[in-house]
Amino acid sequence: MNSEYRYPIVSVTGLCATGSSAVFDLLREYDTFESFPYEFRLLTDPDGIIDLGNVLKNNWQDLNVDIAIRRFIALFDRISRDTKWYYPLSYGYNALLDGRFEKELNVFLKNMGCLSWQGSWPYHWHEYSAAKWFFYRVLAKFKKEKWLYRNDKMYMASFSQFEEACRVLFNNICKIIAKDKDGKQILFDQLIPAGNCEEFLTYFYDAKIIIVDRDPRDVYTRGVVKQWPFIPTPNIDNYIAWYRTIRENTYPLADDSKRILFVRFEDLIYKYEETKTLIEEFLHLNPSQQIRPREYFKPEVSIKNTQSWHKMNPDAITQIEKELKEYCYPFK
Repeated sequence: MNSEYRYPIVSVTGLCATGSSAVFDLLREYDTFESFPYEFRLLTDPDGIIDLGNVLKNNWQDLNVDIAIRRFIALFDRISRDTKWYYPLSYGYNALLDGRFEKELNVFLKNMGCLSWQGSWPYHWHEYSAAKWFFYRVLAKFKKEKWLYRNDKMYMASFSQFEEACRVLFNNICKIIAKDKDGKQILFDQLIPAGNCEEFLTYFYDAKIIIVDRDPRDVYTRGVVKQWPFIPTPNIDNYIAWYRTIRENTYPLADDSKRILFVRFEDLIYKYEETKTLIEEFLHLNPSQQIRPREYFKPEVSIKNTQSWHKMNPDAITQIEKELKEYCYPFK
């Protein structure tokens, strides 16, 4: 199952609207990296690698495993397929990865020792649409319901081969991104989540994470201005609790200084050279490898996205400064 070359991975991630793309853009300026162009969601999305691994490791029960694998396959298919108007959601990963991504599903299932056979059980009915369920009930009246799931499958696996199968999967994806060339580091945006990131590092041969954080006043402002519904800005108490909860469940769990680096978005702008050097040392980069300096990340442009709260409700900003004081950046 081992690949000849194990690609070092760098995953840049944020804590929701904290500016991780700034570090991602900075690293694109170095000739040592090849990158996936968008957020890579296979690990983090519901029904992805994390959820599948949790069932196999912590909640193993044969029927739970069957459903978890089915859901993972459905997610893999969804993010693989091309974007079409008639699909409810798709990501187009297969096209982005030279038509080779879809093939990795069968390789992964084989490597994790997954068994499959023709079969079904009542929980599969939960996946039926209303129309399919009606069709099932009609067939059942004539005792022909088996016709509807004659091609249905059931699955089983254990955790014993799962982690190594994940390592091979992600290494194979890196190989596609690198156009089969060895010697490259592979850059991802949002591949590994900030929360519990140390646990998920075991799914990779060689991975490092850069977590980007940002002043709560600017995050609040971005949520209001862009009307992002996933940030609870309409209620300032909810926003403060949301912001704090994320950090209280991230910082204590991520103390591996060799593989995890925290960066302030503001430092990347106001202390550009110092912070750039810190990132270079963390990733063992030579400054000469930055062959396109300030081409993708421009501090003089990004500075406009700092201290942006002056047109916001001053009472809300004052409350943030009081209750989230330790997270506010010390602007001079």
